[in-house]
Amino acid sequence: MKTGIFGGTFNPVHIGHVKAAIAFIREMQLDRLFVLPNFIPPLKDRESAPASDRLEMLKIAFLDVKNAIIDDFELKSGGTSYTYKTIAHYKALYPDDRFYLLIGDDNLLIFRKWRNFEYILKNCVLCVAMRANMDIAEEKHILERDYGAQIHILQYSPTVISSTELRSKLLPEYLPDGVFEYIRQKGLYQ
Repeated sequence: MKTGIFGGTFNPVHIGHVKAAIAFIREMQLDRLFVLPNFIPPLKDRESAPASDRLEMLKIAFLDVKNAIIDDFELKSGGTSYTYKTIAHYKALYPDDRFYLLIGDDNLLIFRKWRNFEYILKNCVLCVAMRANMDIAEEKHILERDYGAQIHILQYSPTVISSTELRSKLLPEYLPDGVFEYIRQKGLYQ
């Protein structure tokens, strides 16, 4: 089986996340994709909507995405969410699976700063969504040459919007069906 992992703060989840996940599932022919909101992201600012709301927004956003499973593993684990721990968790559950990790181009550029990044590279194919259209060629080459990384660049047209921008001005056209209404009803990001 092919298992994908897509973690993030999802603060809030937006259509760019959903489009990237759909491309990830399709291109890598994933049997399942675990989508996980971080409890505390290691390399981002810590202001966030409550974890329960971010989880609910993910459930709404991915309701109709085949093979996507919203998982609260990182939320239940508490503390800082480290990807290598999440991968180890799924490897223990599915020892015969092949694993794929979805990250953005901005994260590829700082990937060597991730905790136990070499473990991640040994246990996953990195799949990169070119959200910010950054020049990743050199970093991709270093990771492949020096660490034996397998890196796949997703071939799709991304919707470029940042969650930071969405928090400052909620634009319904960039939010999956139902997410804007959820944000409005809960009074998030005001």
